Amino acid sequence: MTELISNCKMKNGLGGVGKTPQSPPPVVQQGKRTLSPDQTNPAEPITEVPSVVMTRAAWVLRTLLLNEAESILRERKTAGGRLVVPCCASGSELVTWLVSLAPDIDRHQGTTMWQALLEEGLIYHVTGEHPFKDKCVLYQFRQDRDITCIPRPPPQDIAEAEEHLHEAIADLSDRGPDAWLRMILRKPSNDRTPEDLEIIYEELLHMKPLSHLSNSMKRELASVIMFEAHPRSGSIVFEQGEEGRSWYLVLNGSVDVVIHGKGVVATLHQGEDFGKLALINDVPR
Repeated sequence: MTELISNCKMKNGLGGVGKTPQSPPPVVQQGKRTLSPDQTNPAEPITEVPSVVMTRAAWVLRTLLLNEAESILRERKTAGGRLVVPCCASGSELVTWLVSLAPDIDRHQGTTMWQALLEEGLIYHVTGEHPFKDKCVLYQFRQDRDITCIPRPPPQDIAEAEEHLHEAIADLSDRGPDAWLRMILRKPSNDRTPEDLEIIYEELLHMKPLSHLSNSMKRELASVIMFEAHPRSGSIVFEQGEEGRSWYLVLNGSVDVVIHGKGVVATLHQGEDFGKLALINDVPR
């Protein structure tokens, strides 16, 4: 196991723990490679199409933000004034506003809720460099990237958004912790804080494929394990004969194991793992 961890450290990760959408998209005929562990970027979305639930929550929050008398969403300049960005707000402003709507939510929870929208591509850091941060860093909603802020929404939209606000906050509160964990797992190992490592470690304690490992080994893994998303059905994780680089844990969805000349020989589901034999034995897949 020490050798396995060392190999993972050389590659900066265990290849991610795969996750697929709640409603899988249609099967594609041609498998397509997705991001490898070495390319993960916590500032980028993990899915090509946002979920209906998060899209609705983003609409509710944006509608109510546009209705604010103080115009939280407005044209601003980035640090140094090199770029003028329409209809945006700082992360700290967005967290302050969201927390004001739900007194039982603290600033960290509010930050994770905005990250839940960012990981689905519904909000963006204006220059694509950061995940969501409770700082003076600018973010904007997806539909505002190329337009000037629209006037105050019509009364019927405001009324509908207010009606669905409680539901939106509940959905975001539910998604926030997992979104925050995924963001941490996409950080390079050397960017992870002690708090990040503790969050990962606590999650590893509940993963069945790792139940046979000692707690000290799990702490080692916390510094190298990565998240890898494969939102497209039919995507290829790795091919037979390739170098073994990663040990995968399936967090959601399923994975077909295909052998040349035999077709699908097994289907792995949530909680199962694959890929570690090639690492342990130092042989091709």
